[in-house]
Amino acid sequence: MTRKPSRHHAIVIFLKGMLIGLADLIPGISGGTIAFVTGIYAELIDSLQAFNITALQLIIRFQWQAAWKHLNAQFLLPLITGALFSIFSFASLIYPIIQAKPTFLYSFFFGLLIMSLMILILNTKPKTMSYWLSILLGATVTIVMTHMPLLAFNQTIPSTGLLFIGGAIAICAMILPGISGGLILILFGLYEPILKAITLVDFKILSVFSSGCVIGLLAFSHLLKWLLTRFNAITLGCLSGLMLGGMHKVWPFPPEILIKLDHASIAGAIICLLLGLISVPILSWLSHTSLKSLSLSKKTHIS
Repeated sequence: MTRKPSRHHAIVIFLKGMLIGLADLIPGISGGTIAFVTGIYAELIDSLQAFNITALQLIIRFQWQAAWKHLNAQFLLPLITGALFSIFSFASLIYPIIQAKPTFLYSFFFGLLIMSLMILILNTKPKTMSYWLSILLGATVTIVMTHMPLLAFNQTIPSTGLLFIGGAIAICAMILPGISGGLILILFGLYEPILKAITLVDFKILSVFSSGCVIGLLAFSHLLKWLLTRFNAITLGCLSGLMLGGMHKVWPFPPEILIKLDHASIAGAIICLLLGLISVPILSWLSHTSLKSLSLSKKTHIS
């Protein structure tokens, strides 16, 4: 039976949602990676795939309590609220920060990635040859994706179809560790238009884009749920590979940046990286979760 979360638990989930929303604003960083890092990836996919015929029937019959429990809304509501709060609060600020001071931000996320990958690989069993090959496959996919030329679909005013399709594809990337939804938006020429629409609260653009996101998210979450249930170790290997292959996109010390840094900036970046490293066990401890729980159960559980 699903346990009712404490207020403290809801606050922690809200904070994790904020981190996911912040990550999805940054090209090169995936919200799915943050979900992995904070130990909620399995429950997120498990909850999203609950949006099905059963949920619709419960809502039509006004069985609100049963629908709330079926959809695991006590988990999804604070998580989505946190992500949306972060997106609408930081959309107008994040792009200038990325352009002006990226080193500290990327150092923190790089630390998160290192620790989460170490814990994930150590706790995934069995480690068969197919598992290691799946890591290689995931890493290859991310490397290919992140080296695609950023010039497709450039439009000053994106069309309705492009907004819908771009939203559907970007949201799939956003819940995949290692593949950045922000990068997909850049590929479609939608990154700056969407940031502008969020800042100006342009309902016309946001409604079309959001519709694509919802359709893509619900369809893709069912596929991920099936894969994690039937082929858990191999799927986790692919997801680990996606994260591994995307790490070069958040490396905080590329040569062109490193030559511009003074000693104080390098020291600050190292501190941020260490903070990222220790944040993983701290967040897991706060929410009483473990990355071992990434194996999906047939029922949704709150840690």
